[in-house]
Amino acid sequence: MKTGPNLSTTERSDILGSASDTWGRTWNTNELTSANLRVRVVSVASSTSRDFFLDWLPVRVWYSGGGPTNTPTSTPTLTRTPTPTTTACALPTPQPLWVEPVTSPTDQTSQVITVRVGYGDSVTVTHEFGSATVTGDFSTSNPALVTVPLQANATHHLSVSAHVRSVTIGGCTYSDYTLITTNDRFGAPLTIVQTDGTITPTFTPTATTLRVQYRAADTNAGDNQIKPHFNIVNAGTSPVPLSELKIRYWFTREGTQNQSFWCDWAAINGACGNVSGTFVQVGSGADFYLEVSFAAAAGSIAAGGQSGEIQTRFAKSDWSNYTETGDYSFDPTKTSFADWTHVTLYRKGVLVWGIEP
Repeated sequence: MKTGPNLSTTERSDILGSASDTWGRTWNTNELTSANLRVRVVSVASSTSRDFFLDWLPVRVWYSGGGPTNTPTSTPTLTRTPTPTTTACALPTPQPLWVEPVTSPTDQTSQVITVRVGYGDSVTVTHEFGSATVTGDFSTSNPALVTVPLQANATHHLSVSAHVRSVTIGGCTYSDYTLITTNDRFGAPLTIVQTDGTITPTFTPTATTLRVQYRAADTNAGDNQIKPHFNIVNAGTSPVPLSELKIRYWFTREGTQNQSFWCDWAAINGACGNVSGTFVQVGSGADFYLEVSFAAAAGSIAAGGQSGEIQTRFAKSDWSNYTETGDYSFDPTKTSFADWTHVTLYRKGVLVWGIEP
């Protein structure tokens, strides 16, 4: 066993061993097969509260002897290779862009827009009062879900744009392009009228029933990852399905890079397999929020119970640093779970905890 140097909060690579290092033992060829060779990585930190992330673990084996096997050669028979016929690539057929019908009128403060696009990697929904963007790997069977904030007592005319990444089909590579529509998949205009409560809500929350507890798992305000951990508390007398809840963590991105979300551990049913995260671009007090949602298989929070810890983190595609100082939801003093109104919670799209920036 070898012990590497102490880890820090910055990403780095360590190399253990060398071409002349036998790791204190004599090896035989049977031990160096795919079935028998194993590598174990163990954390020997004195504290169990630290997070350890391992991105890549290559293994290189040096050996001597066992040269190439002499194989008899025969005189090759000359065959003529036909000259390939060049087939011109057809013009690219635009991928489908289908937007599901919107709900209007509505008294909700936001609405989830379902967008289906072939080979999509980003979708933006824009109206008169702002825009929201999500990134990911989208298709007609895996739609983008874009949460769009709505202005009170206003009419919103939506425009949906979807970026189609470069794809190779039938040996032909088609350059990336953007599709835009202002109609749903049935041809109706994407128009939402917000009525600010003149319609009876289908769900009336109790303000103090649900709340979010937060802790900063990484208090370094200038590194390349943000690590908010959450716990949802249900102080009510009835269970609450997690699939009805969404958490929003508000922050500034600094730059234009795409962002990636990870769930590292969750105490809910199915663990991280039932946790999803999307990024939405906004414009007041914070230029982005991370929205954490849950699948139906995640189960419910019992009356008087809690979800348990949900460990999340996210980073930019180029691993450049964030500047978290001043971010709306970031609080480096909260290293243990505590109620935090700068992380907001929504049930069926209605704000039930916290204060938006």
